[in-house]
Amino acid sequence: MLGQVGEGFKVAMVTLDGGRIGIAAQAVGIAQGAWDHANKYAKERKAFGKAVSQFEAIRFMLADMQTEI
Repeated sequence: MLGQVGEGFKVAMVTLDGGRIGIAAQAVGIAQGAWDHANKYAKERKAFGKAVSQFEAIRFMLADMQTEI
């Protein structure tokens, strides 16, 4: 038996605490990778003779995405 009788939930939560940081770090890394991809695409994609990253609306979207990360 692990721990005392009636303390199982506490033991489980303490055990899971270590993994939460790693999972959060992975999520931030995935989000940053998605932003990097979107930013690169916006710089390469052309519309009306210029990169879509030059349009104010796209810049706002990319900035909002980055601040959320």
